[in-house]
Amino acid sequence: MVALFRFFIPFLFPFLALSVFQSTFTGVTLRAETVMPASPFEDTDTSGTIIPPPFAGDTGGWVDSVFSTLTPEQRIGQLIMVDAYSDSSDSLHARDEEILRLIGDYNIGGLIFMGGGPVRQAAMTNRYQSAAKTPLMIGMDAEWGLGMRLDSTVSYPRHLIMGAVQDNKLIYDMAADVARQMRRLGVHINMAPVLDINVNPRNPVIGSRSFGGDKWNVAEKAMQYMQGMQDNGVLAVGKHFPGHGDTDQDSHYTLPVITHNRERFDSIELVPFRHLINSGMGGVMTAHLHIPAIDNTDGLASSLSENVVEGLLREELGFRGLVFTDGLNMKGVSDYFPPGRLAVQALLAGNDVLLIPSDVDKTVAAIKEALEQGVLKQEMIDEKCRRVLKAKYWLGLHRETAIDTGGLHGDLNTPESELLKRRITAASLTLLKNHNDLVPLKRLDTLNIATVSVGRGEKTFFQETLELYAPMEHFTVSKYSTLERFDQLMKDLDRFNLVIVGIHEADGRRSRQYGISPQTSYFIRNLAVRNNLLLTVFTSPYGLAFFDDLSNISALLMSYDDNINAQDYSAQLIFGGTGAEGRLPVNVTREYGIGDGFETRGGIRLGYSIPEDAGLDSGKLQEIDGLVDKAIRERATPGAQVLVA
Repeated sequence: MVALFRFFIPFLFPFLALSVFQSTFTGVTLRAETVMPASPFEDTDTSGTIIPPPFAGDTGGWVDSVFSTLTPEQRIGQLIMVDAYSDSSDSLHARDEEILRLIGDYNIGGLIFMGGGPVRQAAMTNRYQSAAKTPLMIGMDAEWGLGMRLDSTVSYPRHLIMGAVQDNKLIYDMAADVARQMRRLGVHINMAPVLDINVNPRNPVIGSRSFGGDKWNVAEKAMQYMQGMQDNGVLAVGKHFPGHGDTDQDSHYTLPVITHNRERFDSIELVPFRHLINSGMGGVMTAHLHIPAIDNTDGLASSLSENVVEGLLREELGFRGLVFTDGLNMKGVSDYFPPGRLAVQALLAGNDVLLIPSDVDKTVAAIKEALEQGVLKQEMIDEKCRRVLKAKYWLGLHRETAIDTGGLHGDLNTPESELLKRRITAASLTLLKNHNDLVPLKRLDTLNIATVSVGRGEKTFFQETLELYAPMEHFTVSKYSTLERFDQLMKDLDRFNLVIVGIHEADGRRSRQYGISPQTSYFIRNLAVRNNLLLTVFTSPYGLAFFDDLSNISALLMSYDDNINAQDYSAQLIFGGTGAEGRLPVNVTREYGIGDGFETRGGIRLGYSIPEDAGLDSGKLQEIDGLVDKAIRERATPGAQVLVA
């Protein structure tokens, strides 16, 4: 039967194509500086030139008209967003009914969908919107796309991988595409980008969700992300103010304490927030942290501190957009306040939107009681309610229509999105060592190559792609094999003059050493002494710290993730089908830190991609199958393989 060549359509880069087995190209590698490029911003206070949030314009009387119809209790309801789920589980039926009750009883302001499937979510959104007196703001945590929360949708690379990318337009394009998908699904708010600077390798909650450890790189990447969102009608919510990057505790389970002084916050953590606020960011999420340098009230989270929210965020930084709490069901705050009092404290601190209160009935009752006692002022509630309504107008909720579920899956999963994913992955790959310009491989006729998959029991896509370029022999080994098994493997590899090792089965947790077992470290250290070793690491860059010794390897490629695209482009980079462009976004060891990376030239051999990368239409090319099938049926040919180049 006919088959497209390895599923992807190979195409020829517009450079020089040479025989796969007889290239003599002598590419030059360029050593990057050991720091990121100079800041694109001035490190000064530019509060006098702050761009207002996108919803600051005229609403044509819509806000006044809607506000005048709301009872005092319904104005409180507009400040509440509750969690919703579109899983198919029968156990969620009660939650569905509860949300409909909250919409009817309190006219809540919005929902944040936490997980499920896109078609189910669209149907639920239609049902909830039709029940709402005031249109609902629909939000999601979609830091790396809808796939972060929903099945059957696109997952882009995480922030840390994008932190390695040097072409920041790719981040803008990604955010714009995520915004397009969100609007198609009836979602208006993305709780992203993450503005935290991950300077602590032990951080258990941020990690790969951060663009990295360099404040300027984080600020610029986040700026592109925010603009891509808001230019396409989705409100961006930067988080976690005033900075969750330097903690080794998780605020979902406890209240982390950050002991830095105020000068440190000004010079590091606040830099991305300041520049995005100055550039018109529409939303900020406050973090559940305890920061004595800003507010030393015992047990008080920064999200509940007037010094932090009203003082630092509103007054000092001049933020005029919507302020969202982080989830009020998180133990960083819920362990210190009962639900009702927690909501009152959050509003007193300066937050506008109460995200996921654990008990809405108690929340509304406590706010009403605080109003009666004069603890809260009605003017404060009204101001926050108007701010929410202004955002809803900008988001187009005054003319919101039902979501059409027809063709939804195809609209959310386009070839253009897949192409963008591939380009981001290719641009992120970081060549951290390249002794004697080993990469891209040259004089293939002189190389006797073996590949080793550490962590997978079968041939990997990485190995399959490598063998498109040259003959080689493949081996696999478990990362938890005995040292005797690794010793035998090293003996088997002695007959080769180049060994390409891929470290697979990544683990994102530091407690699991990011998937780098002690046996793996032993194998790499000893193999590098006895052979020419090209090591490719398909896990977090922080995993490099768990190798005992990388000094004797010939080349080191950081690929960040273990998906098919990362494996595909890593193999192409090794042979020159694509070039190395990425820079390490974090400090990981004494040898490898922020800004490290070599450049290599691509396009010296065939590259492999999807048809859209060459300006072709995947759908139309699939029609070739039909033509070949017809030829086989009519006995014009016994079979065929199609190559488009």
